[in-house]
Amino acid sequence: MFAKQAITKKLNVPSEKVWDAISKIGRLDVWFPFIETCKVEGDGPGALRYMTIADGGGDIKDTIEEIDSKKNEIDISSTNISISRDLLQRNSRSFHVL
Repeated sequence: MFAKQAITKKLNVPSEKVWDAISKIGRLDVWFPFIETCKVEGDGPGALRYMTIADGGGDIKDTIEEIDSKKNEIDISSTNISISRDLLQRNSRSFHVL
């Protein structure tokens, strides 16, 4: 069984700028310093994103499930997250920019 936890972060930035950053799925290493590399295979829903966490922190493999520019939403599922010594087999996240 999966637990669901909502995390909300309010930024003092126009929503258009936040959406522009988040919707570019291959640039997370630019916005998040702890992500060392971010590579994408494919485009839009179904694309695979591979990330490496800095300082040997692990790897993340994401599948982009949906990008809805009208609602400013992106849905992502992870089939393999190996962070430090922990391994999560499945994880999903949604981002909604208001």
